[in-house]
Amino acid sequence: MKRSNHPGQKTGLRSRKQIRCGLLLGLFGVAVLLLFLRRKSFLHAQAPKAAARRSVRSTLMVRTQSDQEDGGLTKVGLSMDEVPAAYTYEPAESGTIEKFWYTTNTYGLYGREEKEIRKYAEVYLPYGYDPSERYPIFYLMHGAGGSAERFFGSPLQPKELKYVVDNMIALGEIKPMIFVGLTYYPKQGQKREADWDAEYTKGFVDELRRDVLPQVESHYSTCAETADEAGLRASRWQRAFGGFLMGSVTTYYRLCDCLDYFHSFLGMSGSLYWGPDAQESGTMADFGARYIMDAVAAQGYTKDDFFLYSCVGSKDFALGVVEAQVRDEKNHPEFFSFGDGGTAANVVFEIGEGEVHHGSHGTTRYLYNALPIFSKLMEVPDET
Repeated sequence: MKRSNHPGQKTGLRSRKQIRCGLLLGLFGVAVLLLFLRRKSFLHAQAPKAAARRSVRSTLMVRTQSDQEDGGLTKVGLSMDEVPAAYTYEPAESGTIEKFWYTTNTYGLYGREEKEIRKYAEVYLPYGYDPSERYPIFYLMHGAGGSAERFFGSPLQPKELKYVVDNMIALGEIKPMIFVGLTYYPKQGQKREADWDAEYTKGFVDELRRDVLPQVESHYSTCAETADEAGLRASRWQRAFGGFLMGSVTTYYRLCDCLDYFHSFLGMSGSLYWGPDAQESGTMADFGARYIMDAVAAQGYTKDDFFLYSCVGSKDFALGVVEAQVRDEKNHPEFFSFGDGGTAANVVFEIGEGEVHHGSHGTTRYLYNALPIFSKLMEVPDET
């Protein structure tokens, strides 16, 4: 005879199963909480260690390939810290990424007819972003074939750099700031093989000045009290521009034509020798330094009015062209003062030991090392 359970027995069995499941879920929750607290404690323990490493970084040098070629003229390439592994995980206090659409124009680049177009930027907002507060802002440009997602990713697919910045802000290593990922392509992700986008690097100035800055900074709460020319000029100390590869070329051109709106610049794995002017001149002899010096003077500024952080990987194919520009700059100590980010220097040159050109590991490391310097510079009061 088939045995059947009493209804009360079934209820009891279900209750015991529910209790066991509840206990397991509770234990799992406690384990997750303990792991989180342990990781948070570890992160905070890493902060003073990272600060200590940074304080002695200026004593560490990487000898570059040109040491033997020019008598060691560029041998003060400062060595970079590695990004702590714990910084690459999302913290509890995590910022957000959002897509920001704006209206611009093709401005006739590459002979195209001028026409109005719509584009987007990827905007990182720090944890606890408050529109009633004012934030420094950092604009970033991709390299050839890239897109606005190059550095921080998108809302649905954030990149490792986002978590690194989240952690640096949470630990007080940098102040909360806004980051804006841009593209110089009329359509996202386009690419020109002929000259590696050289004309776009120089020509992006119109889109940046006329459209990007006014629309972004009237929408987000930056240190610009107004998003017109006067407001952008007054807040130039709290605004930086950086880029990778051809985005680095774009960065150097913005140093040469946008000093009224920007104070600090980050050039990663590229130099003016990849720009259209160097290609037209056909020479690399002292070109980069002279071009910058003349352009800064033409804008009415001096060596005391900007900061430039140049960096490249020791195994990056761009090492030679970056070193060429650094050699030029070192030939003019009256204008380019090299240091480790202190107030007496207007240029820092650092090398990521072992970094190659491709992938995002290098740029994440470059920004991890550069951002504390930029953050400190952004504490300078607005100019009047």
